[in-house]
Amino acid sequence: MRKSLSVLVLTLVVMISFGLSAAIGETLPSSKAVAKVSNVTILNWTSSDVPYTTILTAALKTSQQKDLFIDVSLECGLYTRTLVKSKGGTQDTTMADAGISVMVLIDGVVVAEPGEVVFEKRMQELSAKLGGILSCTDVNGDGMITLDECTITEEEIQLVLDTMSANSFNFILPDVGVGVHTLEV
Repeated sequence: MRKSLSVLVLTLVVMISFGLSAAIGETLPSSKAVAKVSNVTILNWTSSDVPYTTILTAALKTSQQKDLFIDVSLECGLYTRTLVKSKGGTQDTTMADAGISVMVLIDGVVVAEPGEVVFEKRMQELSAKLGGILSCTDVNGDGMITLDECTITEEEIQLVLDTMSANSFNFILPDVGVGVHTLEV
């Protein structure tokens, strides 16, 4: 009896799942507002030539042609690290940049106005002109240290910045047609 009850419950769950997914456009009521909340999304990129990643998705049904106002609120964090090494009075310069740009798409195609919006951006440059660390040893044991018995190693300076801020921006999608639409941030 227990085994047949488990099979029946499993069959009903599968049937309900297929029925819901097939009729989602018919059962989704017209929306006056849609809210979507996400967990932490960590984007670990080291190149500025990286395509966008979808971090939020929501379905919306419009009963007539509408202008949509979309408020995107995000807490954004940036991490940058720069390191310079210098010796002998030569200057070393290192640059690090990081940023978060956001755009909203509808049905994977139309981009909400104004398009791409910068939520967070940082560019840092670190320069140093250091003398180096001098270490000398009397290699030949004559009691005198000459310059060729010395080693100059590089000195290092490192800067790490880790920041967090909350940001919000209102996008607009004019003249969105009737039907079920997918919004992507």
